[in-house]
Amino acid sequence: MSNFPSGATAARELLRLQPGTTVTIQFDGGGVQGVLRGVFQGFDRNGNAMFTNATLGAGPTINLPGITRVSPRSINSVSI
Repeated sequence: MSNFPSGATAARELLRLQPGTTVTIQFDGGGVQGVLRGVFQGFDRNGNAMFTNATLGAGPTINLPGITRVSPRSINSVSI
């Protein structure tokens, strides 16, 4: 995926990962709700990062079933 928008430098770190890697990302979403933990699955045709087995939040969490997509522009940091 070489067509990342400018400013998506944190999301570029996902390019180094193999699908199936568990990650935590912080993204523009407001406070602790902007923390997502899940299994990275790659990128869709629109360039969105895809995650499965995702939970949202840092304290009480919300489980997100299915595939969760996050725009690379909104990703601020990536942790493995």
